[in-house]
Amino acid sequence: MRLRLLRLRAKSLRATLIFDLTVIGITAAALFAVVLGVMIRSSFGALESVEIGRDVDRARAALSADLVANEAHVLDWGLWDETFFYLRAFDRAYEDRNINAISFENAEISCAAFLRLDRSAQRAFCFDPGTGAPDPDLAAAVLTDFDTMALQPSRAGKTSSAGYWQQGGRLFAVASTPVRRSDGSGTAEGLLVFLHLIEAATLSQSLQVPVRLDFSAFSPVPVVVGEEDVLDVAVPVAMGSGPPMAMLRFQLPRLVLAAGERLRDLTVLALLGLLAALMALLGRRLSTQVLAPILAFRQHVVQIRQAGELVPIEGPPRTDEIGALHRDFNEMAAELEALRLAHAEQSFALGREQNATGLLHNLRNSLSPVRVILADLERHLLPDLPPEAGRARQELADPLTADDRRRRLVAYLEALDADRDQRGAEARALLQEAGRSLTEALEAMRAPRDPAR
Repeated sequence: MRLRLLRLRAKSLRATLIFDLTVIGITAAALFAVVLGVMIRSSFGALESVEIGRDVDRARAALSADLVANEAHVLDWGLWDETFFYLRAFDRAYEDRNINAISFENAEISCAAFLRLDRSAQRAFCFDPGTGAPDPDLAAAVLTDFDTMALQPSRAGKTSSAGYWQQGGRLFAVASTPVRRSDGSGTAEGLLVFLHLIEAATLSQSLQVPVRLDFSAFSPVPVVVGEEDVLDVAVPVAMGSGPPMAMLRFQLPRLVLAAGERLRDLTVLALLGLLAALMALLGRRLSTQVLAPILAFRQHVVQIRQAGELVPIEGPPRTDEIGALHRDFNEMAAELEALRLAHAEQSFALGREQNATGLLHNLRNSLSPVRVILADLERHLLPDLPPEAGRARQELADPLTADDRRRRLVAYLEALDADRDQRGAEARALLQEAGRSLTEALEAMRAPRDPAR
């Protein structure tokens, strides 16, 4: 891969610039996305935490509303003469008038317990909210567990106490108050306890999210577990600093963080789109403003190399760096053309001088033998016969010359003739050599004027 990238970058200046700028742009976009993601996680996470806090407060308010309503009802029934006298005698008439499913439904309770202070007598009545049927098992459990219920005094300065109690996978809001006369006089005869069944469906309507009650794992503080798209929130159901009786669990969509992530994604996509548009525009501008002039310049240089003629670049003038390059090239071409012409003139003069020198050298080489030949001709052109030849002929003409003498004279004259013939032949050879040398000299003088040579 690395070799392919290097090869790609070496092929084209445009590809190299686009590749480098794309890598820089993608790196910057990735870094921007990381930084933006961290900022969104931090800022939108804080907003999400505030929103979670509001939902937790709403859940606690919904639970507190059940306690407050239950306390109001128990206080209403506890400050009543009929209830006060019922704790003394536990008469059946009070039960017939007030202990029934309709009365409990109007009071928004599920159970009512009447306990004397010394626990000498006690009664509990429970009705199923759905069917209205009595629930004696639940009533017995209320009487058994009442003393262990973690009830705390009301903070509003009232005489009631409140808390939570769970039994058989059901959660109840508990409120108790001392029973007094309607005018508040006298000593409390006993305690009145109301239990209100807290249903997940009712809480779901109040919080506008699905809610469930968990009795398996308790925590004294709210627990928030973040997932990809939702938050699992668990709110302890407890009275004040008391132990939690259950965990109110619900899920919240991470709308704030999702909006931040969508903002991040859209920002990164817009940045990448802008980067792509910039790369396209840059590629176009590189092709038209840089690469096309460079290719034209290269083609011009190739034509100069093929034609062997240094000509300037023609075209509309430019004011940028490429225009400066064209102007410098044209100036260089003009200077080189002037230098070439000067060099050609110098070369012509030097060649002519060298030709003249060569011509003189050739003429000297061609005419030097002529001088030697002329000297030899001078030697060969001496008188044909010596003076003795005339006396020899006179002696041969004299009849008195002896025969022996006559033969020696004839031999002498024949030798002189042979010598003369030999010198004549040598003179003719020297003349031929002199003619050849002169011919070479004439050829050497004719050569500079021969266009072929």
